[in-house]
Amino acid sequence: MDAEDFTVRSIRNHFCNGSLPMSSFYDELINRAKKIDEDFCLFDSLEKEIVEKQVQILLEERKKGEVEGALFGVPFLVSNDFKTSDLFLKKNSDYLYSRTSKNTTLIRRMLNEGAVLLGKTKNSNFKNFFLTSTIKNPHNHNFSAGLTVASSAVSVSTGIVPISIASQTNTTLITNAAYCGVYGYTPSNKLFPLTGLKTISPSFDNVGFFSRDIDGLALVAEIVNGDDGIDIYSEGVKKKKFTSLIYKKNNLYIPQVLLVKNSDFDDLSKKTLKIYEGIVKELNGVITEIELPKEIESIDEEFEKIYFSELSFNAGSDFKTQEKFLSKNFCDRITLGKSVTVYEYLKAKKKIEKGRKFFEEIFDQFDSIISFGEYGKLKKKSKVYKNTILSKISNFYGLPSLSIPIFDKKEKLPLNIQFIGEDFGDAKLLRTAKLLMESKGEIDE
Repeated sequence: MDAEDFTVRSIRNHFCNGSLPMSSFYDELINRAKKIDEDFCLFDSLEKEIVEKQVQILLEERKKGEVEGALFGVPFLVSNDFKTSDLFLKKNSDYLYSRTSKNTTLIRRMLNEGAVLLGKTKNSNFKNFFLTSTIKNPHNHNFSAGLTVASSAVSVSTGIVPISIASQTNTTLITNAAYCGVYGYTPSNKLFPLTGLKTISPSFDNVGFFSRDIDGLALVAEIVNGDDGIDIYSEGVKKKKFTSLIYKKNNLYIPQVLLVKNSDFDDLSKKTLKIYEGIVKELNGVITEIELPKEIESIDEEFEKIYFSELSFNAGSDFKTQEKFLSKNFCDRITLGKSVTVYEYLKAKKKIEKGRKFFEEIFDQFDSIISFGEYGKLKKKSKVYKNTILSKISNFYGLPSLSIPIFDKKEKLPLNIQFIGEDFGDAKLLRTAKLLMESKGEIDE
């Protein structure tokens, strides 16, 4: 299968029309995944017999005349903090049992649509929690592949799976996508249930997706979003439609977009800035430039007070038993979290409320906010990560965000455009990004 065909929809279509034998596809895929893993060390678990069992059940169901699900035969991965006990601990149980509520809700919903869970990717351990990943960047092995969930992004970039799910903890997921040149999407807070996911910061924990195209993100998001009746986090959230809006035709619609030019632009090289300026001219929309107010942009102090106080509370037991194995960075942040008073914590939380009101007014007039990033130029095992202003803002205020890769022949590493949308306007965000980028030949859809 060609690289451009290795997408969620394309793989499913090949299986449904019989042009691609599922059994041989997975034999080749598992062998390739193991070879890639030898080079990049991505997997926490990859068990051939469990994958084969899933494939066997799908083929048997098809013979019985059952309708193929929306993700029929599509392989996917999850990071190792998602619960998959039914699949990976009870190997002798019937596969259908793995579609029960004992799995993470997101995984169960994908399995119910015929997706195949290939395995689990590794997150960085606590020792390297605030450092760039030791995993090699697939575009240039001299550089890091990203941050905590780099393995998930690399699994998509190297063609192991067309989509991978990961948690968002200490770093924004779209930052990891930018390092590896893949599409990254983090939803509005509370849109997706977190049942079965280990959380450490209730205010900022979320899930997200790495994908090879926007269409795949939209399809999976439509399947897994909404209240599951279990998770308090997403209680009362009605299921949202994505695909119908993504493909809706309206020749008169022209996206209205805010281009944020803040401190990040000072860090861009002249060559990179020139590339981005050329992209802006080609975007299919009306672009308005803006500098965000200082009180909206200056959120580092409030983020740290909220995040590290919640981290110290939820990871306190691990800290006590594993302190001698943890990095100084991690220990310092646990100590910082313990020093935050209740007053400081609540005051920081109020800043989130004020900022969300500001963005409500912005999105009354604009469809999306965009900015640019230059990632990946950090050596392995080296520096503490740095998020761009948009990635920090989306995480702090709980807004949906999207990273789209930009490939330029003159650049050693991928560049990217970052998008932010309105709260619970996730489908609109994906549609706006898709429309804006339709004129860009450099984007590999």
